[in-house]
Amino acid sequence: MAEYMSFIRGIIIVAIAVYCRGAGGRLMFARFLEDEREKKVLEPHMRELPLIERAWAEGALEGVEGLRALVDGVEGREVERGYWELIGEIARMLLVSSWKAYLALSEHYKWWMMLPHDKFQRLVDPNNQVAILLGAHWIALQQIMAPICEAEEKCATKMPQRSPEAGISVGIIRWLKYLNAQVDREHAAYNRWPRWVEAQLDRDRGFFGRTR
Repeated sequence: MAEYMSFIRGIIIVAIAVYCRGAGGRLMFARFLEDEREKKVLEPHMRELPLIERAWAEGALEGVEGLRALVDGVEGREVERGYWELIGEIARMLLVSSWKAYLALSEHYKWWMMLPHDKFQRLVDPNNQVAILLGAHWIALQQIMAPICEAEEKCATKMPQRSPEAGISVGIIRWLKYLNAQVDREHAAYNRWPRWVEAQLDRDRGFFGRTR
């Protein structure tokens, strides 16, 4: 987990540095620099997206809420609590508006990328079971949001300085499997929902609406 998350974050930071130096070209993850402009372009196309299956959203919210005891008011876990609050907002918005859920997911990406290094290290510590659980829920959320994320990708060509590949990733199933496998017996009860998501994807990769 540490190697993968550090690698992805490194790509984003280097890309932004190149962009800020005026190197030209299209910037993947441009949302971090041009958030308001992106919203204006995307909103007309995504505002009326249908909600995902209610049972999926309710399951996600129940799963995230189930982590409350591990982070809420626990001294020394302020970073984990921030992580939990952000993914909780994504889950709540899935019951309200797919567009708002997308915006909440974008906010999480920005928060994750801008974390100071010492706090980022807490979230990729392989001995931090709470961080592993949060990561599993985050990736599982992206899997059930496949139709929303794919709708965003289809809009990418309408945006200046963005490539079609610049949309939020729907996640990596193998990474979800890896995170689920790292949860120890003591914390297994907290990870039922991400395991359920993994099981559905094992049966049918397109179960949640993924088309590619």
